Amino acid sequence: MSLHTPFFPALVGLTGGRRGGLSNVQREWDAGQWQSLYELLFPASRLRRSGERQRLFPTSTAFYSLLHQGLHPDSAVREALQFIQADCYERRASMPGAGTGGLCQAQRRVPLSLLDAQHRRTVERLDATMEPVVGFGARHIKLIDGTGLSCDDTAANRHYFPPAVQCRKGCGFPLMQLVGLFSLNHGGLLKTAVTEMPESEIVVFNAEIASALEPGDILVGDTAYYAFWNVHELRQRQVDAVLAMPADAARGARTVAYHGCAQDRLVELHLPNRHRKHLTKLFVASLPKRQFLRVIETRRLDEQGRPKALFIATTLTDPQRYLTEKILELYFRRWQVEVNFRDLKRTLNFRHVRARSPEMVERRLRAAWIAYNVVRIVMLEAAKGHLVALESVSFKGALKGIKAYAPLIHRHRRCRSRARAAFHQMLEGIARDKVPRRPKRTEPRRVKLRDRNYLYLTRPRHIEKTIIEHQKARMKQQTKNTLN
Repeated sequence: MSLHTPFFPALVGLTGGRRGGLSNVQREWDAGQWQSLYELLFPASRLRRSGERQRLFPTSTAFYSLLHQGLHPDSAVREALQFIQADCYERRASMPGAGTGGLCQAQRRVPLSLLDAQHRRTVERLDATMEPVVGFGARHIKLIDGTGLSCDDTAANRHYFPPAVQCRKGCGFPLMQLVGLFSLNHGGLLKTAVTEMPESEIVVFNAEIASALEPGDILVGDTAYYAFWNVHELRQRQVDAVLAMPADAARGARTVAYHGCAQDRLVELHLPNRHRKHLTKLFVASLPKRQFLRVIETRRLDEQGRPKALFIATTLTDPQRYLTEKILELYFRRWQVEVNFRDLKRTLNFRHVRARSPEMVERRLRAAWIAYNVVRIVMLEAAKGHLVALESVSFKGALKGIKAYAPLIHRHRRCRSRARAAFHQMLEGIARDKVPRRPKRTEPRRVKLRDRNYLYLTRPRHIEKTIIEHQKARMKQQTKNTLN
């Protein structure tokens, strides 16, 4: 019962009033197994904000519920709430109700700064134990690329992330463009930028992601990130680049020297006369008149199986230190960024973000980045602890191992040695489940299993429902006329 009288304010907290806090019988509800696993990876985790008043769902519980949704594809808030209820039953604590409104509000209160700080912690943990790439010493190799996402079709989401122009009103979903910076050394997600579509990836990269690059890094990207001014900006940051180069630009560049063969040469590039609209005249005036790049030509098969020329431009101009074969191998390992996006969008099922407001879209995405890096930390620990290559460790297998052992780790949370033993047993199982090495694998982009065939929604849903109701009424009237 709630007490609303102003004469005894001290009794409000004891009788369950809104402003008095929790009674002594009630306890805060934690997020169970994911909290135990996360605190095992990061022992000094303190997610409770200073000065935060006591709540049924504190910030830490809301954070771990978001992490739960990030690690469980197609997980709704109701499922995270059920995990909390199960943990409360095990601890014989008071259980929350069946309504999800309280947990949704708690998730909305989680500050973005806290999510960003936890993401930085995962990146620092990965960077501290990363493996070197053969042929490039201790240099950090970073991969850049972009992809598309969608979110729930609400008015608020449509305002920030408009649907595709060709979609009819009420038939499409709000679309987002995600540009991500990954590490080739450990596979972690270093930094992201989410914008509306369509937006130039190279512009988003320089505006929001380039600050994550450090002197001595090597950036690998496709032709979307090749530009005269972008190469100059990377050099100013003391960052080397390995980028795919448009064929016209490569064939039109003047050759200065050859490095042992005609396919490996040093070329001179001149400042182009035309520039992107976002570049100011002052910035263009600061660019050099010419640059020297190393261009390597190779052949690859296109989708029809025909050989096609591929030009790789790089600022690694020393042929003695950086061999041609190693640079080509490094660029072809750029495909790993596509695999990483597949892990995010398919395995973690974040190609469609289930959130009804832009604020929750940001929180769900940031929780997904943390969940992805947590899986990568476990993969790296398994690879290093059992002397296997990181590429042979399955992301999906690691995710399943985490889900299988998380309840056991939570069960032994009060005995750190037993929890650590369960964690090492989990790592051994993940390291044993290797991905077979299949070089030059070619598979058709076809599926054998037919899904159910449904027509596409080409009109707003309320119009379709009205048409169905009219059809039902007409059939009912026809049946009535037939009987008469």
